[in-house]
Amino acid sequence: MYANLLFLLLFLILHILSQTLIPSAKGKNLALLGSSLLVYLWAGPIYILIPLLLTAMTWFLGSAMPRQDPRPRRIMLIVGVAVTVAVLVIFKYTDFLLGSVRSVFGIPAILPEILAPFGIGVYTLRLISYLVDVCRGDVTKPLGFLDLLTYSTLVYGSSAGPLMKAEDVTRRLRKRKTDLRYVSKGISRICLGIGKKYLLADSLGVLVDRYLVRSGQGLNQVPVTGLWLGVILSALRWYLMFSAYADVAVGLGLTAGLKIEENFDYPLCSTSVTTFLSKWFISPGAFFKKYVGSAVADRFRSEAIGSIVCLALMGLWFGGSWTFALWGIWVAVALVLESRYISRLGTVISGILGLAGMFLSFVFLSFTTVGRLGRCLMGLVGLNGNGFYSAEFFAGLSKVLPLILVCVLFAAPIGTLVHNLWRQTFKKNLTMLTVASVWEAAWPLILLALALIRVIRGESALFLTF
Repeated sequence: MYANLLFLLLFLILHILSQTLIPSAKGKNLALLGSSLLVYLWAGPIYILIPLLLTAMTWFLGSAMPRQDPRPRRIMLIVGVAVTVAVLVIFKYTDFLLGSVRSVFGIPAILPEILAPFGIGVYTLRLISYLVDVCRGDVTKPLGFLDLLTYSTLVYGSSAGPLMKAEDVTRRLRKRKTDLRYVSKGISRICLGIGKKYLLADSLGVLVDRYLVRSGQGLNQVPVTGLWLGVILSALRWYLMFSAYADVAVGLGLTAGLKIEENFDYPLCSTSVTTFLSKWFISPGAFFKKYVGSAVADRFRSEAIGSIVCLALMGLWFGGSWTFALWGIWVAVALVLESRYISRLGTVISGILGLAGMFLSFVFLSFTTVGRLGRCLMGLVGLNGNGFYSAEFFAGLSKVLPLILVCVLFAAPIGTLVHNLWRQTFKKNLTMLTVASVWEAAWPLILLALALIRVIRGESALFLTF
C-alpha cells in the first residue's frame, strides 16, 4: 500500500468520503471492511484468501471454545496458534529459512520466490491475540465473524502496527462518530506521514547506502567517523519510515472517528536503551511482552531469558534475517546490563553508554547478512584498518546537511515545543494565533506536495546530490 503513492492517495479519498458521508456506524463499518479488503485485493488477489481463511478459522475456534472446561480450550488454542504461525512462517520466512540451510549445507540449489502477503505480519498477530484472550477469558463475548474480519483486516497499521485488542477496536467502531475537526487533524497527520516516508526517509536511504550498505569503496574503506554517521542516519531513517506508517494509521483513524494508539513517542530522544524500548514500537512491544515474554519467563523462571526470546522474535517480526534476531538479543542484553551495572555509573556516563547502545541497535537492522554486519561492527572501532577520518569521503557532506538537520527536527518534539511556546506567548494576540493556525494547516500539505513532486519526477532523493 505504502509503496504506491497514487493508490494510497486514491484509497485515502475514497476512505475519507465514505467515512464522512455515510451516517450510521454500521454503514461506516461495512465501508471500512470493504475498503480494507480492497487494499488486500490490490496487493494480490490470491492473498486475500489468507486473511479470510485464517479469520474464519479463528472465529470458529473462538466461538466453539467451552467456557468451563480448560483442556479443550487449550487444545483449540494450540491448534489455532500453530496453524496461524505456520502460515506466517511459510509466506514470510521460507526464503530466510531455506537460505540459512543453503548457507550451511549447500541445498536447495534454487530458492523459491515467495512474496509475503500484504499485512500478514500484523493480521496474524491480531488473530493470535484474540484467540489467546478468548482462551484466558479476557473476551467477555466472542465476536461475530464480520466484526472479527473487520478487526483482523483493518488497514490502519497493517504494515507495522499499532496493534490493538479486538474488543477495544470493535467497541470503538460501534460508538464512533465522524467529527470534521478530527477529519481535518487526520488529513494533516496523513500528509505528515506521507511526507516523512517519501520525502525524508527515502532520501536518507540513499545516504545510508553510501555510508553503511552499498558503498562503492566497500565497508572496509569507510572511515570510523563515516560508519558512525551512517549508524545515526540509519536510526533516523528507520524511525522516520516506521513512524510515517504509524502517522498514516493514526490519521486514518481520526478521519473515521476512531482512536488509534500511538506507536512511537520520539524514541531517539532517549538516553537509555530501557527508555528507548518503551517508546519504540510501543504496541508490538507490549504484544510480545504479554503473549511471549511473560510465558517464556514463567517457563524458565528467568526474566532475562524471557526478554531475549521476546525481543529476538520481535526482531524477526521486523524482518526475516538473523541480523534482526540479533537486534533483539542485543537490546535484551543491553537492558540487563543497564539495570544491573550501567545505571550505577552516574547520569552522564550511563547516558552516553545508553545513547551508544541505542544507536548501535540500528546497525543490526541495516544489514541482512551476519558477515557484513560483523565487518561494520569491527569498522566502528577501527579494526578493519579503515582509519578514523577521510576528508575525501566527506567531501559532499555539506550538500546534504540541510536534509539531515530537517530529519533531526522531525525525530524530536521540537515542533510541539515551538507550537506550545508560540501559543502561550501570543495567547492574547489574535493575529499571531491566526498565523499559527494557518501554518499548522499548511505545512503538512506542503510536505505532501513536495513528496508528490519527488515521486512524479522519479528522483531517488529530493534535494540530495553528491
